Amino acid sequence: MSETSKPAADPAAQPSETEPREGSAGETAPPLGFPKLRAWAATVPWRAVGAIGSLLLFAIVLVVLHNLVEEVKLEDVKTAISATPWRTLAIALLATAASYVALTGYDWFGIIHIKRREVGYPVAALASFTGYALSYTIGFQLVVAGAVRYRIYAGAGSERPRSRPSRRSRR
Repeated sequence: MSETSKPAADPAAQPSETEPREGSAGETAPPLGFPKLRAWAATVPWRAVGAIGSLLLFAIVLVVLHNLVEEVKLEDVKTAISATPWRTLAIALLATAASYVALTGYDWFGIIHIKRREVGYPVAALASFTGYALSYTIGFQLVVAGAVRYRIYAGAGSERPRSRPSRRSRR
C-alpha cells in the first residue's frame, strides 16, 4: 500500500475523549471535549453538591409526605383495615410480594445482558426492590430509582462499565 492511501478508519481504534490524540507531526493534541467545562467541573466540590442535593430532596419529600398524611386520620385507616377480611389482606400482600419478585427479575435480566453476573441475584434484588419501592413512594422515578440503583451496584463493585479492548491493545 502506498503512503497516500490509508486503510479505512476503524471506530474501535479511534482514541476516546480522554485519550490524547496525535497531531500530523506526531505531537500530542489536546483531548476532545469541552476544556472549559471540564476545568470548571474539576473545581466543583461534587461531594458537597451531592450531600446538599440529597438533603434538599429529603426535605421536599418530608414536606410532601406531611401534606399527604395531614388528610389521613389514623382511626379511618384502622376502621378500613378491620372491615377488610383477612383473606383479602393476605391475597393483597402475596400479590404485592409476587410483583416485587417479578420486578427483581427485570434487574437480573439486565445484569445478565450486560454480562455482570458477578454482581449476583441478591444484590440485583436489593437494588430492584429498593429502587422501585422508593421511587414509587417518593416519586421522581427517573431520579430516585437510578440514584438508588447506582449506590447499591457501586457498593457491590460494579461502578465502572467494562469496555472491550481496542484493536490496538489486542495486537
